[in-house]
Amino acid sequence: MKIQVKVLRESLKRMLDVAEEQFGEEIDLDYEMFWVIMFHLSQDFSKDPEPTIGDIRDDIEYIISNYEEDIVLCTLDYEKMGNIIKAIGHKIHER
Repeated sequence: MKIQVKVLRESLKRMLDVAEEQFGEEIDLDYEMFWVIMFHLSQDFSKDPEPTIGDIRDDIEYIISNYEEDIVLCTLDYEKMGNIIKAIGHKIHER
């Protein structure tokens, strides 16, 4: 399955625009711990995946530090950003 990067970019922009309209320039993600199934584990259907505990504060700190340091991105960057995007979506849905 393919998707154009410009479609992803515009979709993320729209999502973030909605979040900014509702919450302003900063979003208070007052969640702490949540269940995570790492993507590489979620692809093996021969056994049940083992969830781990995620921490939204850790994800935010990780993204901020990488943003400020301008380092090369890896899989973990996308997973942590995905957790943040999901938390924003949940907060919007709660309203």
